[in-house]
Amino acid sequence: MGKLSNYRVHIRSKPGMYEQYSGYIDVIASSDSTAEDAAFNKLSRTYPNRSRDMWIVEKIERKGHIAP
Repeated sequence: MGKLSNYRVHIRSKPGMYEQYSGYIDVIASSDSTAEDAAFNKLSRTYPNRSRDMWIVEKIERKGHIAP
């Protein structure tokens, strides 16, 4: 596992019949891909009826390493 970093994942919902969401989710992860997974895990608690394919990741920013 790599060094942990703070990430900001910018995400929005795909157009459709659900209320639209656009914003970001801050997570702690070891890579861009694990940051995306962590963001989807957080989203699933707030939007349990939406599947992963109902979201668009617009950008993933690494905000810096976490001190050991």
